[in-house]
Amino acid sequence: MPYTDAERVIVQRRIFGCTSEELESIVDAQHPRLEIALSVLSDAQELIEHGQAENARQAINRAKYMIHAAESRV
Repeated sequence: MPYTDAERVIVQRRIFGCTSEELESIVDAQHPRLEIALSVLSDAQELIEHGQAENARQAINRAKYMIHAAESRV
């Protein structure tokens, strides 16, 4: 059964810490998806170093989203 819009937002915020629309809003010609993914993975490393496991998990999921979106557009 598909999610309602409200449920989708809740699920995405749990997974990514934001919505897919918010993720897509930072993509532009100067900030392609793979570049963003690399930056987000660096952020995740810092979060891990500072013991912020949940935030690091969400950052890794954001990077995975960006990589998947970049692959889908090739």
